[in-house]
Amino acid sequence: MSVPDPNLPVAEPHSPSSPTHYSQPAPQTPSMICPLCAAPLEDPERCGKCDWVKGYRHRDSIDRFQSRDLVAVALSVVPGLGHFYKGHSKAALGFFVGVLVMIALLSALGIEGMGFQFLLLPVYWIWVMIQAYLIEDRRGDSFLSPK
Repeated sequence: MSVPDPNLPVAEPHSPSSPTHYSQPAPQTPSMICPLCAAPLEDPERCGKCDWVKGYRHRDSIDRFQSRDLVAVALSVVPGLGHFYKGHSKAALGFFVGVLVMIALLSALGIEGMGFQFLLLPVYWIWVMIQAYLIEDRRGDSFLSPK
């Protein structure tokens, strides 16, 4: 441990009355830019150069967990039905035909695969259910939606 040299000047803490003491930093104006056109924003709610407004392409955090998503997952026990429920009829048809083709091909493998090929089927089903949960809901409120 070293002993301070008594010949060196000692720095004294600033007192609140000292002109160099600042209790708060100087306020700075935030420089915000438009996320669409990168122009500086005069109004933080909207851009004067393009048609951007605050909240554009922003979903509420509560919006992700909806009962329609859970209904789509439950309907996906029959692959494609959850996608049809959410308004994706072409994808629904593709998943339904896909599972039929997969069952046919896996059955054709028969004894060569020793039955392990049927482990692929639950993986496909779970993947279809996850996608049915995450896919955009095109129908919104309909007569099928829970109240």
